[in-house]
Amino acid sequence: MSNLDTVRRTYEAFGRGDVTAILDTLDESVRWDTDSSLTEVPWLKPRRGKTEVAEFFQSLEPLEFDRFEPRRLFEEGDQVFALITLEVTYKPTGKKYFFPNHAHLWRFGPFGQVIDLQHVTDTHLWVRLVRGE
Repeated sequence: MSNLDTVRRTYEAFGRGDVTAILDTLDESVRWDTDSSLTEVPWLKPRRGKTEVAEFFQSLEPLEFDRFEPRRLFEEGDQVFALITLEVTYKPTGKKYFFPNHAHLWRFGPFGQVIDLQHVTDTHLWVRLVRGE
Protein backbone atom coordinates (compact mmCIF):
# COMPACT_ATOMS: atom_id res chain seq x y z
CA MET A 1 0.00 0.00 0.00
CA SER A 2 1.32 3.45 -0.87
CA ASN A 3 1.65 6.27 1.66
CA LEU A 4 -1.14 8.07 -0.19
CA ASP A 5 -3.41 5.03 0.22
CA THR A 6 -2.58 4.92 3.94
CA VAL A 7 -3.62 8.56 4.36
CA ARG A 8 -6.86 7.96 2.43
CA ARG A 9 -7.69 4.95 4.59
CA THR A 10 -6.82 6.90 7.72
CA TYR A 11 -9.34 9.59 6.79
CA GLU A 12 -11.95 6.93 6.07
CA ALA A 13 -11.28 5.44 9.53
CA PHE A 14 -11.62 8.90 11.08
CA GLY A 15 -15.00 9.29 9.39
CA ARG A 16 -16.11 5.99 10.94
CA GLY A 17 -14.70 6.93 14.35
CA ASP A 18 -12.29 3.97 14.13
CA VAL A 19 -9.35 5.25 16.20
CA THR A 20 -7.84 1.76 16.46
CA ALA A 21 -7.47 1.56 12.68
CA ILE A 22 -5.73 4.94 12.72
CA LEU A 23 -3.37 3.95 15.53
CA ASP A 24 -2.46 0.80 13.60
CA THR A 25 -0.89 2.98 10.86
CA LEU A 26 1.44 4.72 13.32
CA ASP A 27 4.99 3.93 14.35
CA GLU A 28 5.30 3.27 18.11
CA SER A 29 7.29 6.49 18.60
CA VAL A 30 5.25 8.67 16.23
CA ARG A 31 5.69 12.42 16.62
CA TRP A 32 2.39 14.36 16.53
CA ASP A 33 2.37 18.15 16.31
CA THR A 34 5.74 18.26 18.02
CA ASP A 35 6.59 21.53 16.25
CA SER A 36 3.59 23.22 17.86
CA SER A 37 3.98 25.58 20.79
CA LEU A 38 0.23 26.10 21.08
CA THR A 39 -0.88 24.87 24.50
CA GLU A 40 -4.27 26.59 24.72
CA VAL A 41 -5.86 24.26 22.16
CA PRO A 42 -5.78 20.69 23.57
CA TRP A 43 -5.91 18.91 20.20
CA LEU A 44 -2.92 20.88 18.85
CA LYS A 45 -0.51 20.21 21.71
CA PRO A 46 2.65 18.19 21.02
CA ARG A 47 2.42 14.43 21.51
CA ARG A 48 4.72 11.48 21.09
CA GLY A 49 3.88 7.79 20.80
CA LYS A 50 0.65 5.94 20.17
CA THR A 51 -0.68 6.37 23.72
CA GLU A 52 -0.45 10.14 23.51
CA VAL A 53 -1.94 10.15 20.00
CA ALA A 54 -4.91 8.19 21.38
CA GLU A 55 -5.28 11.05 23.88
CA PHE A 56 -5.34 13.45 20.90
CA PHE A 57 -8.48 11.74 19.61
CA GLN A 58 -10.05 11.93 23.08
CA SER A 59 -9.26 15.66 23.16
CA LEU A 60 -11.48 16.14 20.08
CA GLU A 61 -14.62 15.35 22.13
CA PRO A 62 -15.74 19.02 22.38
CA LEU A 63 -15.80 19.23 18.57
CA GLU A 64 -18.58 18.14 16.28
CA PHE A 65 -17.22 17.66 12.78
CA ASP A 66 -19.86 19.05 10.45
CA ARG A 67 -17.55 18.72 7.45
CA PHE A 68 -14.19 17.00 7.07
CA GLU A 69 -13.36 16.94 3.40
CA PRO A 70 -9.88 16.08 2.16
CA ARG A 71 -9.82 17.99 -1.14
CA ARG A 72 -6.30 17.39 -2.42
CA LEU A 73 -3.59 14.92 -1.53
CA PHE A 74 -0.02 15.43 -2.69
CA GLU A 75 2.71 12.82 -2.31
CA GLU A 76 6.44 13.31 -2.64
CA GLY A 77 8.96 10.84 -1.32
CA ASP A 78 8.13 9.90 2.25
CA GLN A 79 5.61 12.74 2.73
CA VAL A 80 1.93 13.27 1.99
CA PHE A 81 0.32 16.71 2.23
CA ALA A 82 -3.47 16.78 2.59
CA LEU A 83 -5.49 19.95 2.02
CA ILE A 84 -8.78 19.72 3.91
CA THR A 85 -11.95 21.78 4.20
CA LEU A 86 -13.08 21.65 7.80
CA GLU A 87 -16.22 22.88 9.52
CA VAL A 88 -16.70 22.24 13.21
CA THR A 89 -19.13 23.13 15.94
CA TYR A 90 -17.58 23.76 19.34
CA LYS A 91 -20.04 21.97 21.62
CA PRO A 92 -19.47 24.09 24.76
CA THR A 93 -20.65 27.24 22.93
CA GLY A 94 -22.59 25.82 19.99
CA LYS A 95 -20.63 28.13 17.67
CA LYS A 96 -19.59 26.97 14.20
CA TYR A 97 -16.15 27.57 12.70
CA PHE A 98 -14.94 27.19 9.12
CA PHE A 99 -11.38 26.31 8.11
CA PRO A 100 -11.22 26.45 4.29
CA ASN A 101 -7.55 25.45 4.16
CA HIS A 102 -6.79 23.15 7.06
CA ALA A 103 -4.02 20.68 6.25
CA HIS A 104 -1.97 17.74 7.47
CA LEU A 105 1.63 16.96 6.66
CA TRP A 106 2.30 13.23 7.07
CA ARG A 107 5.77 11.68 7.06
CA PHE A 108 6.35 7.96 6.71
CA GLY A 109 9.15 5.69 7.82
CA PRO A 110 10.80 3.03 5.67
CA PHE A 111 8.21 0.39 6.65
CA GLY A 112 5.17 2.46 5.65
CA GLN A 113 4.17 3.61 9.12
CA VAL A 114 3.46 7.23 10.03
CA ILE A 115 6.41 8.65 11.95
CA ASP A 116 5.32 12.30 12.04
CA LEU A 117 2.15 14.34 11.61
CA GLN A 118 1.90 18.12 11.70
CA HIS A 119 -1.29 20.17 11.47
CA VAL A 120 -1.03 23.17 9.16
CA THR A 121 -3.93 25.33 10.20
CA ASP A 122 -5.28 28.69 11.30
CA THR A 123 -4.09 28.52 14.91
CA HIS A 124 -5.53 31.94 15.68
CA LEU A 125 -9.03 30.71 14.77
CA TRP A 126 -8.56 27.59 16.94
CA VAL A 127 -7.63 29.81 19.91
CA ARG A 128 -10.70 31.98 19.27
CA LEU A 129 -12.84 28.83 19.17
CA VAL A 130 -11.53 27.60 22.54
CA ARG A 131 -12.07 31.06 24.03
CA GLY A 132 -15.64 31.08 22.71
CA GLU A 133 -15.07 34.12 20.50
